[in-house]
Amino acid sequence: MAADWLADLEEFGPEAVESACREWRRGQSKRPTIADMRALCKETASPREMQQLPPPPDYAAIERARQRAATKRQRTEEAYAWRQRFAEERGFADFSEVIDYGIVRASKLPLV
Repeated sequence: MAADWLADLEEFGPEAVESACREWRRGQSKRPTIADMRALCKETASPREMQQLPPPPDYAAIERARQRAATKRQRTEEAYAWRQRFAEERGFADFSEVIDYGIVRASKLPLV
Protein backbone atom coordinates (compact mmCIF):
# COMPACT_ATOMS: atom_id res chain seq x y z
CA MET A 1 0.00 0.00 0.00
CA ALA A 2 2.89 2.35 0.76
CA ALA A 3 4.30 1.77 -2.73
CA ASP A 4 0.92 2.72 -4.22
CA TRP A 5 0.86 5.93 -2.18
CA LEU A 6 4.40 6.79 -3.27
CA ALA A 7 3.50 6.20 -6.91
CA ASP A 8 0.34 8.31 -6.62
CA LEU A 9 2.10 11.20 -4.87
CA GLU A 10 5.40 11.14 -6.79
CA GLU A 11 4.35 14.01 -9.03
CA PHE A 12 4.33 16.37 -6.03
CA GLY A 13 7.46 17.65 -4.39
CA PRO A 14 8.35 16.59 -0.84
CA GLU A 15 7.41 20.02 0.51
CA ALA A 16 3.89 19.79 -0.89
CA VAL A 17 3.38 16.27 0.50
CA GLU A 18 4.76 17.26 3.90
CA SER A 19 2.56 20.35 4.03
CA ALA A 20 -0.53 18.36 3.01
CA CYS A 21 0.17 15.72 5.67
CA ARG A 22 0.66 18.38 8.33
CA GLU A 23 -2.60 20.11 7.35
CA TRP A 24 -4.51 16.81 7.40
CA ARG A 25 -3.17 15.85 10.85
CA ARG A 26 -4.15 19.24 12.25
CA GLY A 27 -7.64 19.36 10.76
CA GLN A 28 -8.96 15.80 10.44
CA SER A 29 -9.53 12.90 12.80
CA LYS A 30 -9.99 10.12 10.22
CA ARG A 31 -7.39 8.53 7.98
CA PRO A 32 -7.03 10.17 4.56
CA THR A 33 -7.58 8.45 1.25
CA ILE A 34 -5.09 8.93 -1.53
CA ALA A 35 -7.64 11.19 -3.25
CA ASP A 36 -7.76 13.36 -0.11
CA MET A 37 -3.98 13.66 -0.03
CA ARG A 38 -3.70 14.41 -3.75
CA ALA A 39 -6.29 17.18 -3.41
CA LEU A 40 -4.43 18.68 -0.46
CA CYS A 41 -1.11 18.43 -2.28
CA LYS A 42 -2.58 20.35 -5.21
CA GLU A 43 -3.86 23.02 -2.82
CA THR A 44 -0.66 23.34 -0.80
CA ALA A 45 1.89 23.17 -3.60
CA SER A 46 3.28 26.56 -4.52
CA PRO A 47 2.94 27.75 -8.12
CA ARG A 48 6.71 27.30 -8.48
CA GLU A 49 6.48 23.69 -7.28
CA MET A 50 3.55 23.00 -9.60
CA GLN A 51 5.53 24.28 -12.60
CA GLN A 52 8.44 21.99 -11.74
CA LEU A 53 6.30 18.90 -11.39
CA PRO A 54 6.98 16.29 -14.03
CA PRO A 55 3.94 14.93 -15.82
CA PRO A 56 2.59 11.75 -14.24
CA PRO A 57 4.03 8.60 -15.79
CA ASP A 58 2.14 7.05 -18.67
CA TYR A 59 1.74 3.57 -17.20
CA ALA A 60 -0.01 2.27 -20.32
CA ALA A 61 2.95 3.32 -22.49
CA ILE A 62 5.38 1.74 -20.03
CA GLU A 63 3.43 -1.52 -20.17
CA ARG A 64 3.32 -1.43 -23.99
CA ALA A 65 7.09 -0.93 -24.11
CA ARG A 66 7.58 -3.81 -21.68
CA GLN A 67 5.38 -6.04 -23.86
CA ARG A 68 7.28 -5.04 -27.02
CA ALA A 69 10.60 -5.84 -25.33
CA ALA A 70 9.29 -9.22 -24.15
CA THR A 71 8.02 -10.03 -27.65
CA LYS A 72 11.32 -9.03 -29.23
CA ARG A 73 13.23 -11.12 -26.69
CA GLN A 74 10.99 -14.14 -27.40
CA ARG A 75 11.40 -13.79 -31.17
CA THR A 76 15.17 -13.48 -30.81
CA GLU A 77 15.28 -16.64 -28.70
CA GLU A 78 13.12 -18.47 -31.26
CA ALA A 79 15.41 -17.34 -34.09
CA TYR A 80 18.52 -18.56 -32.27
CA ALA A 81 16.82 -21.88 -31.50
CA TRP A 82 15.81 -22.28 -35.17
CA ARG A 83 19.36 -21.52 -36.33
CA GLN A 84 20.77 -24.05 -33.88
CA ARG A 85 18.31 -26.76 -35.04
CA PHE A 86 19.12 -25.91 -38.68
CA ALA A 87 22.83 -26.40 -38.01
CA GLU A 88 22.42 -29.59 -35.99
CA GLU A 89 20.14 -31.17 -38.61
CA ARG A 90 22.95 -30.71 -41.12
CA GLY A 91 25.65 -32.08 -38.83
CA PHE A 92 27.20 -28.82 -37.66
CA ALA A 93 27.92 -27.79 -34.08
CA ASP A 94 26.40 -24.34 -34.48
CA PHE A 95 25.20 -21.85 -37.05
CA SER A 96 28.56 -20.12 -37.38
CA GLU A 97 29.94 -23.37 -38.87
CA VAL A 98 27.07 -23.36 -41.39
CA ILE A 99 28.06 -19.84 -42.43
CA ASP A 100 31.78 -20.74 -42.56
CA TYR A 101 31.02 -23.76 -44.71
CA GLY A 102 29.09 -21.55 -47.13
CA ILE A 103 25.62 -23.15 -46.93
CA VAL A 104 24.11 -19.78 -46.10
CA ARG A 105 25.42 -16.33 -46.68
CA ALA A 106 25.93 -14.11 -43.63
CA SER A 107 24.07 -10.84 -43.67
CA LYS A 108 24.32 -7.75 -41.56
CA LEU A 109 20.53 -7.75 -41.30
CA PRO A 110 19.15 -9.45 -38.19
CA LEU A 111 17.11 -12.61 -38.61
CA VAL A 112 14.39 -11.25 -36.36
